[in-house]
Amino acid sequence: MADTENKLTRLFDDMDAAELDGLIGDITLKSTEQPDLTGLFDGKGHGKMKKTASSKKIAITAALVAALGITATAGAVAAYKNNSTKHDETVQAVLGDDIGSKDYYVGENIKTDNGHLKLTNEVVLFDGENGLLILTIEPLDQEGERIISMSRKIDVDNSTIEAKDGRMIGTCNEEIGRKRINGCLVEYIAFTAFADIGDDTVTAQAELDSDVLFENMMSGTENISAIEFDIKKNTEPVTLKNEKGELIHLSDYAVYIENTQKDPETAYRLDCDDITTDMTITYTDGRTETISYSQDIKESELSNSAVAYCTHKYGYATVKYLRKLTDTKNIASVSFNGKTYTAEQR
Repeated sequence: MADTENKLTRLFDDMDAAELDGLIGDITLKSTEQPDLTGLFDGKGHGKMKKTASSKKIAITAALVAALGITATAGAVAAYKNNSTKHDETVQAVLGDDIGSKDYYVGENIKTDNGHLKLTNEVVLFDGENGLLILTIEPLDQEGERIISMSRKIDVDNSTIEAKDGRMIGTCNEEIGRKRINGCLVEYIAFTAFADIGDDTVTAQAELDSDVLFENMMSGTENISAIEFDIKKNTEPVTLKNEKGELIHLSDYAVYIENTQKDPETAYRLDCDDITTDMTITYTDGRTETISYSQDIKESELSNSAVAYCTHKYGYATVKYLRKLTDTKNIASVSFNGKTYTAEQR
């Protein structure tokens, strides 16, 4: 039993409290050989879990209960039956309630190649060089639920960004973060254009595969789908400066930290500046917002690695992607690592 609990712990490690509640669902006891579960149910066969209990322990308990001869109707398995509402709630949680007013909202969905999932291209953000694609992936059936529950990350393969004349001018880089909301995967995928595309619209193509953890705890791959999406510049980073004259540039989804060494060969040998604290954003109306930092990448709203390279605009800079969209048009200042950067007058 201890070995089973350890495996279940690993399995549920990526799930948040809401997902665990959905996974447990309505639990019905068999009429015979019922274990002593005093205090676990409300007398009608429904779960009675205190909110103060450990979510992970609740999930493990529910799974062990099932192993002891209890039939469980898992809420997560049935989630695809009312995906429309859950999808709207998920998108609002990621983008905000006023999603219709955002010019980068796309909202185009397709049935994935494997037929078990629905993939929606929610957002394409691009500042002329680097961009962010936000996808939601939802189950259409029980097999789709299995893929989502076992998925550890999304691999972006065979990815290109092509101009109308067929030139390959960029690439989709990698999954830089994910969230699980309402039994739905929210994927954040970075992409880069190597050339200055100006006001052109270019098309990106990619193959998405899910690296999954199967029931026997062996790793495998599930094909999700080929995707295609248009890219056009739709955001401009805001430049901010601290009292030492150091510059950063913040977009709705990323921050560029300029290296003081402008020569790429010299800068390449230096340690890259990184963000190692929460980022506090202060807006012009006095509101503040926190972009959380954590060494546990599942808990952090900053991408888990710094990408440092030469950029078209900012020379040799560190790029950190955000997993929480900001309102750069109204930013007054940004603070992290004990430094405060103030927006240049616009």
